[in-house]
Amino acid sequence: MGQYATDLLNVSAQALGQDHRHQVILFSWVGIVVLLLGFARLATRFSRLESASDFLLMGRSIGFWLFFGAYTGAAIGGGSLAGFTGAGYTDGISTLWILLVSGFTVPLFAWLFGKAINLFGRQQNAFTLADFLVHRYGPELRRPVMIMSYLRPAFITGLQFLALGVLLRAGFGLDRLTGILTGAGIVLVYTLLSGQFSAVTSQWLQSLLQGLGLMIFIVLACALHGGPGEAMAAMEEHLPASFLNAWSADFSLMSVWIISMGLFYFVDPWLFQW
Repeated sequence: MGQYATDLLNVSAQALGQDHRHQVILFSWVGIVVLLLGFARLATRFSRLESASDFLLMGRSIGFWLFFGAYTGAAIGGGSLAGFTGAGYTDGISTLWILLVSGFTVPLFAWLFGKAINLFGRQQNAFTLADFLVHRYGPELRRPVMIMSYLRPAFITGLQFLALGVLLRAGFGLDRLTGILTGAGIVLVYTLLSGQFSAVTSQWLQSLLQGLGLMIFIVLACALHGGPGEAMAAMEEHLPASFLNAWSADFSLMSVWIISMGLFYFVDPWLFQW
């Protein structure tokens, strides 16, 4: 699998030429940054920021398709492209069962609690999961809930900034600290322009870009082998049969995923806020 990815990159590099490859990387990054800032600037014209609720929660009026696209963009991140790819390399296509856990629990959460949470937030002027729990169980819970709610996004955001630094180092030769600060600055600028609206719309755009990237990768992979049929034949020839069997998953392990991931989405501060 590693050699396959290397061959694919070599074919792409040869097709573009080394100099052109660096230019494509540069123009791609510049284009994405300009597009994100343009969307954020456009968001300030349509988001109608008049209160803290508008800035932090997009006026409590995020629509279904924007929510769907934004959460898809959030889910198809490094954890999906790298983590699940690594799991697929180890366990084969049976890894798809892990994805079904989040694919099932997020819509279930939205269907069961979305309208009630939105109504509660409007009535109590609540913004976070801590507001909900304090209203239900008392003010003594605010501090511990705030700390617990902060830990996950703090670690994830830190790792995402680190990932941006690695990408900028690979693309432009920046040192890691400069890359982290540059990436963090870009995110901070478009978020400050219009708050949750720019954050959600950028996630929506991310889902489009990543989805398009995945489709391009599939096309290149098929082209490398001569076509879809040849690519499938190569998989059947070189991979163990268990890799192509969706029922080869260790379902005792799946119980851990259901408990840790499925229930987790029901108390996810980020999903709660959206």
